Amino acid sequence: MKKKTTTQKPLPKEQACKVFKVAFSSGSVVYTDHSLERMEERGVDTNDLVALAKSGFVLNAPELHPRTGAWNYRMEHPGEELKVVFQILDKTKGKIRLITVI
Repeated sequence: MKKKTTTQKPLPKEQACKVFKVAFSSGSVVYTDHSLERMEERGVDTNDLVALAKSGFVLNAPELHPRTGAWNYRMEHPGEELKVVFQILDKTKGKIRLITVI
């Protein structure tokens, strides 16, 4: 399988965090089937994700997804177990894709 590449630069962590927060406040979140399965498996609901959006941070540098060529960001809150991986679909409109819930 050929590895996809991207010419798009990743957003700085702080800006990615803001996009995540805007997405949850405006309802501009696309859930993958995988993320919905993990939410159910781990007992996480949208209220938990909204709380994470209010108090969480993108602490690590984004990682390039090897198959899609998209940048994956991890939102988390130090001291809390809930973490999510997301991709930014539209930084201007604050739209994200939730990849998984950890």
